[in-house]
Amino acid sequence: MAYVKMGQIKSTLGKALAYIARDDATQGGVFVSTNAPVIDPSDHNAVAAMMADTSERVGGAARRGAVLAHHVIQSFDPSETVDAETAHRVGVEFAESITGGEYEYMIATHVDKDHVHNHIIFNAVNMKTGRKFRCQRDTISRFRSVSDSLCLRAGLSVMPEPPKRTTGRSLADIYLVVKGESHKRFLQTEIDKAAQFSRSFDELEGQLRLAGIEVSRRQGSLSFRAEDQKRAVRDYRLGEAFTESAIMARLARQEVNRIDVDQSMIVHEDAHAVRVRVPGSRGQLTLTLARNQIVEHGRTMRAYIPAHGDHALADRRGRFVRHVSTTDLYQWFSQPKPDRTRVSSIGGIDLAQLTSWHKQLGQLHALEDRVNARLRWAPAGNIRVGLAAARERAAAVKVHYQAQLVAVTEALDDASVKPETLEGLAASLRNTERELSMLQRDVTALEALDEQRIDNHAHAAERSTPTEEREMTMRERVEHRAHQILQEQAAANDAEALALAEEEDRSHDEDLQPDAPAPLDDGRDIDPHADVRERVRAQAAEILARANRANAASGVEQAREDFATDRAEAEEDLHRDLVQGDGDGDVLNVSTNRIETRNEQRHSREDKPEQEMTLRERVEARAAEIYANQPKIDRNDDEGNRSWRR
Repeated sequence: MAYVKMGQIKSTLGKALAYIARDDATQGGVFVSTNAPVIDPSDHNAVAAMMADTSERVGGAARRGAVLAHHVIQSFDPSETVDAETAHRVGVEFAESITGGEYEYMIATHVDKDHVHNHIIFNAVNMKTGRKFRCQRDTISRFRSVSDSLCLRAGLSVMPEPPKRTTGRSLADIYLVVKGESHKRFLQTEIDKAAQFSRSFDELEGQLRLAGIEVSRRQGSLSFRAEDQKRAVRDYRLGEAFTESAIMARLARQEVNRIDVDQSMIVHEDAHAVRVRVPGSRGQLTLTLARNQIVEHGRTMRAYIPAHGDHALADRRGRFVRHVSTTDLYQWFSQPKPDRTRVSSIGGIDLAQLTSWHKQLGQLHALEDRVNARLRWAPAGNIRVGLAAARERAAAVKVHYQAQLVAVTEALDDASVKPETLEGLAASLRNTERELSMLQRDVTALEALDEQRIDNHAHAAERSTPTEEREMTMRERVEHRAHQILQEQAAANDAEALALAEEEDRSHDEDLQPDAPAPLDDGRDIDPHADVRERVRAQAAEILARANRANAASGVEQAREDFATDRAEAEEDLHRDLVQGDGDGDVLNVSTNRIETRNEQRHSREDKPEQEMTLRERVEARAAEIYANQPKIDRNDDEGNRSWRR
């Protein structure tokens, strides 16, 4: 069984000949033949030069866009055992029959895939007459008849005649031409035909190049441009079935998943496979990828591996380590981001009002998508949960879509499939494509809602930040004020203790001086310690006022009560020492005994934290410290003191 397909070459004839005569597909040029007068039949440059010379010599200068050559593909059934020699012999006979020996041709038999097939490229200009070969409506059917007769003679099976199309061009097709969609329809048709006879992306690219379609890779997507097109068309604009992942699934005839590999990860490569390091394994694991699974995008290689199945991992020396599933590979390789629906914008119109309306219309459509997506996936208001569910559903539908796409491709390869079955598969494929498109819009809308939710939380946090800062500053001010109050209390205590010590020292110094003349008695009671008592009371009143202010600022009521008690006790002790001293000792001795006693109490509290000491204890400790630093006095010399007191 053989299948015949035909196309035209309108540019890059040399590249087309180089593609069919490449060494890896023809066993080093063994299965390449030509009727052109060249030394090496596999020399595609020489054959291209001879064809160009013939066209200029007998056909004249070719106009732009004219057909330079015709490309015929003769494919054999993979299930039928056809050796390369038989296929090549049948191909040469086929080329001679369809050209009559009057057109220069090159035939190459490709044996690098699981199905053997012949590529025949013949010159569009007759070597003898200079007339060009014209494709008629029945040309392909005549070629198939010739191929069938040659196959029967070689003992090969014959494929039944495909059903003929009985209807003309529909009104929908006419409107497609009016709207400029005919280029897309042409690209879709050619990609479908190329995918049917290709097993790798390089083969697909070569088939499209022969059909006059240029394939380019830009910004992570594919672009297709026919010869008569000014601008290329991105793959996603042709439909979900023509994206890179969908095309690779069709070429592999099974569902595929994608992993991205940088060129720096390549350990070894040859014409058939690439061995790469597994990320995160510190170079201990490697993975081998077939060439027909890879699509190169600059430094990044996209490998489309079977979605269901195991993959062999090896060590650095290529020795087998273990098998892992495709899902397990994603613990090392990053999972690609899901495809998003891209919306094209209207160009060529610079009217401000129309632009404004178009923008508002886009906002309304986006709002509609958000409302519908929220109703479908987050009716309870949990956007994040709905987004996760929508993404999961979109991934599942995409896998189902790939499976349907593979089924359609296999049905097209099978001649026994009825047209009704193909129509049913195509209808199911269209329904799945619509569902996938709706899911992609929902995912985009939910992502926008989730981003809006995050922004709202951020704005709310920004608005609440000043209040929180004010509260924090207020707490800091309270703590700072309390610290200041404690410092003021300590300073006041030190001042009071210092005043008491200075008065005691002054009294002691006066006791050491000679007797002074008695003051004049004017009949009033003279209190020699009145000024000392007044100063101490004034200092105590000032400390009490500070304590009251501290109490009002910090609310520590206990500090006020403790200070009042300490002040009363201090005044009582001072009054007793200064006024009620008995004859057994003087003021200095009484004060000294009291301070020494309290100094002993201070030493007994050395391990007690300062914040647990009362105000009175701190005053006494400070007074004892000041007194300890004063010069020692002979306490036996107290005659002056007793006389002064008298």
